[in-house]
Amino acid sequence: MTVVIMVAAVAVAATDEKQQDAVPRFIATSQAANLSQLEYGSFTFDLVTGTARGPEQALRGEIEVSSRASGSYVFEAENAVYRCLYDEADLKAGVSVDSASRFRLKHMSIQALTDRKSTCLDVKSIVDPAKGSLGHSVEIFPDADQSYFRSYFLFVQPLGFRDRATRFTSELPLLEEKKTRVSELNMDFQRDGRQMIRVVFETEAGLKRAYTVDPVRGCLPMATENYDEHGRLGTMAVLGDVFHCADRCWLPKSMVLYNAMNGTAKLMRMTGFEVSKKPRSSDFQLSFDEKVVIPDSVKQVVYQDLSGISLRDLKALKASTTPARFIKPLAGNAIGAPALPGELENSPRHAFIVAIGLVSAAVLVCAIWLRKRWIR
Repeated sequence: MTVVIMVAAVAVAATDEKQQDAVPRFIATSQAANLSQLEYGSFTFDLVTGTARGPEQALRGEIEVSSRASGSYVFEAENAVYRCLYDEADLKAGVSVDSASRFRLKHMSIQALTDRKSTCLDVKSIVDPAKGSLGHSVEIFPDADQSYFRSYFLFVQPLGFRDRATRFTSELPLLEEKKTRVSELNMDFQRDGRQMIRVVFETEAGLKRAYTVDPVRGCLPMATENYDEHGRLGTMAVLGDVFHCADRCWLPKSMVLYNAMNGTAKLMRMTGFEVSKKPRSSDFQLSFDEKVVIPDSVKQVVYQDLSGISLRDLKALKASTTPARFIKPLAGNAIGAPALPGELENSPRHAFIVAIGLVSAAVLVCAIWLRKRWIR
């Protein structure tokens, strides 16, 4: 009898271990499959930034607003353009001066245009706090891995990227390298009246990142929470108002980001979308409210006095270029603003390849099991 119990215990432990490996892969491949359903699209959104007394207040929209921005995101297979633009008054107000020569910016208006090979990044912000003057900093970077484009990218879901990478998929290489482990796996987690999956990854230092995903709706990460080694909430991202876009892709219409360390809260709401018509080539260009100089670190030239730019039309600007010496640009993730959960993280160079998971027997078994469990 004792032998039977011991064998059964070993079998259960082995099953749990396989499940802890298979379920995260199933979630990652499901997220990638969901994102891949939209090959192109045009979206608009509003972004409110401020402070909240706590996570519950942030989720209820009880935010002391400090600034508002509006933006758009348009993408197709070969091109993408992203904008998140603040009012000039908010740009000027969101400055803290440390000294006569040093100041910090709370807000920056961002424009980013990519052809998947290079990215033109435009940052508009205060350049002289004393005078309250604004200016543009524009440059073209080599960007085959899209790290520059992602540096300031904030949207309800990371649509339009070739690698289909999400924050969740960035956990898998760490799991394979034993840098993290699955410390909690709850297949029957209840949230908002729905049965979901909760996965908690934990580092050796005791830091935790918890994901609550909806297995029926594309494994959307309905909640992402970061905890320190003492179990205190650091940051969180919560998705809401989920809908089936064009009956193909599950998307949230809203996202709340909250940073418990300083009370910062952000509320993004999708205000419109078009996924039935492919974007026009004229959609993929940037315009500026003043003449700008654009260094091109790809071709090692400088474009003078431009009021707009399209990466497809750079050859026509040859007559207005001048040679220049360039310092090797920083890595894309070195120029980005501090990330909050919910924003897309740059994938490691050795990131988990989604296709492998799709053909993995473990994933297939898990997918069939989950389908029988939830989709009847």
